[in-house]
Amino acid sequence: MSGVRKASKSSIAIDFYYKGVRCVERVRLAPTKANIAYCEKWKSGIEREIAIGTFDYAQHFPASKKLALFDLSSSNQIPLVKDALDKQIKLAKKTLARSTWMDYKNSSLNHLIPVFGELRLNEVKRSSVKNWASGLIVSQKRLNNLLLPLRGALREAHDDEVIDRDPLYGYTPKPSISYTPSRKKKVDPFSPAELQAICNELKHKTLVNQVIFSAWTGLRPSELIGLKWEQVDLFGETIRIDRAFVRRQEKVTKTKAGNRTVELLAPALEAIKKQKSITFLKGDHVFVNPRLNEGWSSDKPFREYVWRPALKKAGIRYRVPHQLRHTFASMMISAGENIKWVANQMGHTDIVMVAKVYSEYMPSLSINKAGSSAVKKWNETS
Repeated sequence: MSGVRKASKSSIAIDFYYKGVRCVERVRLAPTKANIAYCEKWKSGIEREIAIGTFDYAQHFPASKKLALFDLSSSNQIPLVKDALDKQIKLAKKTLARSTWMDYKNSSLNHLIPVFGELRLNEVKRSSVKNWASGLIVSQKRLNNLLLPLRGALREAHDDEVIDRDPLYGYTPKPSISYTPSRKKKVDPFSPAELQAICNELKHKTLVNQVIFSAWTGLRPSELIGLKWEQVDLFGETIRIDRAFVRRQEKVTKTKAGNRTVELLAPALEAIKKQKSITFLKGDHVFVNPRLNEGWSSDKPFREYVWRPALKKAGIRYRVPHQLRHTFASMMISAGENIKWVANQMGHTDIVMVAKVYSEYMPSLSINKAGSSAVKKWNETS
């Protein structure tokens, strides 16, 4: 007798002995010939594990009433949330981009583990997650991102039959306090006089070139510090933007619009030609940290140790380096440049959004040779 038999129209019984006790466990499988053969192999595996002392009853039958008999409470066999999340973090590192993975990791370490870490996976209740979410002042999108690691851990545990049900399946917790972060970033550009004053306070020519190039291309800080000489075409007077440097790691641009060719206007072209004599033969990066003679590790060292002190010495009200991007846009639009050209230069697809953000700088929509009016205006005021 194999110890495997039909128990009902929808289940199969597996009959075996463990610690001298006869155990009969039902498996929810139709008693077809193939399923019975599968259960016979399952039973053989169980008996082999019993023989060598590695049998884990709760692993095979987590909902069995026999667990209490053998003092193998299923709750003691089910992983803690913190251990399951740690496993999720390690798995995610292999598949996610570094910046995305860092958010995933921070969600686990800073939000989920402090609240749910000491619970076992089967002790996580929908109501407890709901109560936790109700106390957060975050957007719905942020809350969804915070829960991703826990959802992954619960889904995997359910798929592996470690828990009977996934308490978050089909459920989306909502923060009780409505919070919608402002999408409108304040446009606070620098004047020609302010830019000149800042450059006067910079000790190295490479830093001056970097600031001027930034203000005359409208690159994002991550695109600027990631710019390499292989992306530069001095003969064509353009640069190719197809990557950025985020959280110490190079990554491709997220959108088709971000992947673009940027025309170099006269001030930017002059700055990068000067930069060529400084860094072209020394490495891949166009702009470098002059203290280390290597590419910037992130935008923070420039912002904190170069930019902030320079503005303070120049007596200029502090604005983040990202305002150099707004400076470019406001200069172009106030000079009457083609708004579609401005959007393309900056890597935007939404022309309406650009017009809305910079509407106060739009005296007209006259279209001249792209960039020429702004260069002329700059020369007149500097």
